[in-house]
Amino acid sequence: MRTRMRLSAESVLAIKELKRVLFGDTEAPVTVGYMIGRAYKIIEPKLDSFENEWLELSDIKVKDITGASEVLEGADTTVNLEKKVYEGISKLQIKFVSIFKGSKRVYRTFVVKLVLLAALQELLKK
Repeated sequence: MRTRMRLSAESVLAIKELKRVLFGDTEAPVTVGYMIGRAYKIIEPKLDSFENEWLELSDIKVKDITGASEVLEGADTTVNLEKKVYEGISKLQIKFVSIFKGSKRVYRTFVVKLVLLAALQELLKK
């Protein structure tokens, strides 16, 4: 599925760091959609165990996980996501409304950022 997103600077940095961890090169020639899908698939089997960590992850920065201190800008982009990944992110978006109490709406880009951070944290645990 094709969708437009405005990724935060933190999400762009998380994608760069995921490329470094997965491919050994922050400039690996893979799409943003692929990286989001890969991050979702890394955490998908453990989504239930992240139940209590989403609030903590929302306060964490990439530099807290990897030590990366690069300053980047956000990015307007169109991403292609597999249907399964898109639906999973949409389900998380609905679930996050109850987790992040006081929010009437949770934006898809926020969910993507947390998925990227969770995947990065998961990969660096190993």
